[in-house]
Amino acid sequence: MRYRRNSVCGIPAPSSGTGLGSGGWARLGSERCWILDVYIDGWEAAVWIMTEDGRVVRLRDRYDPFFHLLCSPGYEEGIAYRLSECPEVRRVSAEELHPSFDGRARQMLKVETTWGLRLRQLALAAKRIPGVEAVYNLSLGHVQRYLFTRLRAAPTSMVEVDYGGDRLLAVRKLQDEDGLAPPPFRLVAFIPDLERRGGRWALRTVRCASCGYEASGGEGRILEFFLEHLACEDPDLVLIPDLDKRFYPLALWLSKKEGVPL
Repeated sequence: MRYRRNSVCGIPAPSSGTGLGSGGWARLGSERCWILDVYIDGWEAAVWIMTEDGRVVRLRDRYDPFFHLLCSPGYEEGIAYRLSECPEVRRVSAEELHPSFDGRARQMLKVETTWGLRLRQLALAAKRIPGVEAVYNLSLGHVQRYLFTRLRAAPTSMVEVDYGGDRLLAVRKLQDEDGLAPPPFRLVAFIPDLERRGGRWALRTVRCASCGYEASGGEGRILEFFLEHLACEDPDLVLIPDLDKRFYPLALWLSKKEGVPL
């Protein structure tokens, strides 16, 4: 059972990505790769992958923010119709879900929206409609929602993807028993030496654990060395002890004080 809103209400649904590019057909293909990162931009997901030969590529996929409504028996049709008239709602459909491990399956309304930033406001407004008993699947962040419900593969997983141009068309997760090698990520570790000085943390030196070079001098020069060396190494992963608590806040402060762009 599916309910579609009137086409004159709200924003039309985005393209589902057919592999068509401007000026003709986009190149179609498939790759075995590792998932590096995912972020959400409006109704699209950007998926960064690393291929087996070390290329880092960004693919785009459609992202459909959604939540579920549990309705009292007999109210589903009326609530679905009311929601389908809302400009922010792209589609309303019926699904059977288990609201708890020991409970029976219940029919719920899956509400897909056109814009993720309004998801919570729309769900809270829907909760006030007479006949709505509860809202489900609202607490997930947008990245987690996309990973769990559409991509179905976590970062660092090895997958096989089908693509058309820069559009992600399909993903197949490859199992560990296939004898897969670990991801070819380059890791560089930096060891900062911090001390308390004048009521704040101060940067004495930064040493690159990969090559052993250690920068010293003024804090501004040390920060410049770190950024230059980081750009030169161009790693996939960076390891810095106490990054969130000490080094990164200090680097932000030094960047403003010393005029060193991050």
